Amino acid sequence: MVFALCKPYKDNPKFANPASNQQIADQLGIGVETVKRHLQAAFAIFGLGDLPQNQKRATLVRRVLDGGLIEL
Repeated sequence: MVFALCKPYKDNPKFANPASNQQIADQLGIGVETVKRHLQAAFAIFGLGDLPQNQKRATLVRRVLDGGLIEL
């Protein structure tokens, strides 16, 4: 799930935006509600629950990539 969120950063990390719920759902063949639940859990794990909605995804991507948790 997080890999799909970060995937747009593979080719152009400086100007990329995190994947949308629909893009992630389509890529993984799952429902949008499932994506939302998993992302909410990831936001909680990384302590991002209090950030404004428009900052959560980008901050999650930065923490995952900067921390070397996945490789694109």
